[in-house]
Amino acid sequence: MPKRRRRRGRGVAPPPDPSPATIDYYCSLKEIAASGAPGAEDFVRNHGLHLLLFETPSGFAIFSLCGAEIHIPDALESIWVKFASFRPASTIIWLKEFQKFDDNSSAINVGTGVNKQLTDMIMQWRRPGQKLVVGKPEYKSTIETFLGIPCLHDEVVMEVMWGMKRFMSNFVPAEESKLPKEDSLPMSQGPLMALLDVGHYLKHDVQSKLLDDADKYKDLVYARDCLRLYENLVAAYNVRAVKKDGLALLVKRANADEAVQARSITTII
Repeated sequence: MPKRRRRRGRGVAPPPDPSPATIDYYCSLKEIAASGAPGAEDFVRNHGLHLLLFETPSGFAIFSLCGAEIHIPDALESIWVKFASFRPASTIIWLKEFQKFDDNSSAINVGTGVNKQLTDMIMQWRRPGQKLVVGKPEYKSTIETFLGIPCLHDEVVMEVMWGMKRFMSNFVPAEESKLPKEDSLPMSQGPLMALLDVGHYLKHDVQSKLLDDADKYKDLVYARDCLRLYENLVAAYNVRAVKKDGLALLVKRANADEAVQARSITTII
């Protein structure tokens, strides 16, 4: 007598599907495309580039930005290093267009949306599925609501905007106005993180003594020497970041080769 198949009880849900993969931004575009991760297809179709909307005193500029730079795990530190000087920063972001506006506040507004001039400017450069990086949370909500374009805004994006403001005359040569003082004051999160790290290694009494004796170092410590030390620190950190990325890629490839070899041995056996 043939065995009867056991029927699954009513109300018993099937096992959940495994969680969808996420994009590994250390991979090549070919590897990202093959991953099947959500958003991978659009990311590869746009050659790994995001658009970036940058506000200047007299208008707006559109840039192309290497998207992986703001998504890797240590993006905050990496962006700080990249924007230590204009040359390395210009390798990951470059100008597409700059336009002057009569009134920036009327060009994009939470209540009225995005005006025709700015809308046409964005749409001229944006490709299907491409994300837009913006410098203010209200710009993100306004553009997503009125134009339906997915936008990015977080602390890493703010680090990028800080660097672009620092080198605004290089990034947007046609901008003749200067940034207002309040826009120039915010400090990069990179140095702040470094200062916090140093603080962990300094005892409270040592910190207090340095502050109390600050006047004693007035004629002994010069800004030029501090700047040179800072630049050397950034250069060393840059080398470390590059080598770290290279090592991660080599380890990933080695693991992939090992997996292929393991499958080959299993097939032979």
